[in-house]
Amino acid sequence: MSAIPAYEIPERATVLFVDDERYILMSLSSLFRSSYRVLSTTDPNEALEIVRREKVDVIVSDQRMPQMLGAELLRRVRRVSPGTMRILLTGYSDMSSVISSINDGEVFRFINKPWSNDEMRMLVASAVQIARNTVNVVPLEGEEELAEATPAKASPIDAGVLVIDDEGDLADVCRDVMENSPRCFVVRDLDSALRVLDRENVDVVVSDVSVAGQDVSDFVKVLKAMHPAISTIVTSRSLDSNVAINLINEGQIYRYLKRPVQKGMMRLSLMSAARHVSNVRAVPELQQRHVVEDIGQIRDQSLFRRLVTRYWPFRKGDAPDA
Repeated sequence: MSAIPAYEIPERATVLFVDDERYILMSLSSLFRSSYRVLSTTDPNEALEIVRREKVDVIVSDQRMPQMLGAELLRRVRRVSPGTMRILLTGYSDMSSVISSINDGEVFRFINKPWSNDEMRMLVASAVQIARNTVNVVPLEGEEELAEATPAKASPIDAGVLVIDDEGDLADVCRDVMENSPRCFVVRDLDSALRVLDRENVDVVVSDVSVAGQDVSDFVKVLKAMHPAISTIVTSRSLDSNVAINLINEGQIYRYLKRPVQKGMMRLSLMSAARHVSNVRAVPELQQRHVVEDIGQIRDQSLFRRLVTRYWPFRKGDAPDA
């Protein structure tokens, strides 16, 4: 009698919810427990212990908690378990926390309270799938080492950097950090940026939210959808939490910095972005971790058409809807 082949039953994905309101945890647990192994806690420190001792595919954390802000929790989770997908749940827009969650926690998505159950299900399902697909390829970014690097011992930034700046100070600091490298391409408007992208190998784009009176949000979103390996550093003289949330959800920006940007901060940001791009290009599966939401309404239809016509790498029918 032949043996019956044994089939391995896939382990259920683990999703951890963190919120100081128990009724919210009960609601989220009820929504997801039929699909995933659900863990929950009101204590951010306990959440860190959970992530340290067992594999967590996705963590969804509230932002405003008395013991620790969600942005800080996700920053620490990133250090302990870089493969865990990080989602920030927020009922208000605190600027410093939003910036921290982008620059330090590298969140996958923001989602607002009150949430739509369908939207929440789709978002968590997407994050779980990405975590499972990339579990064996997520690198340690080594940002602690980068943070300790001094100008004397910092390695040259080996990346093609496109700077879009019509004022001059952003271009100057980038040129200084790049040591006037021929791979630092400086332009003053989006049309010139498109021409550089057409002819040069660009790894990192640095731009203000507005250049020559033109909002760059659409440019950032469509560029990321077309070229997920490119990292974008966005700057602004007046930081706006709603703009930041929109740019992370639909554009997966890598950093959001306040101008004027100091040389040390720009050096660290470019070094980190260059390393990130190198990792993503070496392991294409990592691009999944930076997939963008369906892009909302494109305000600049002319820019959209030029981007899609010139740079969309797939079939015409695969291009995002305007």
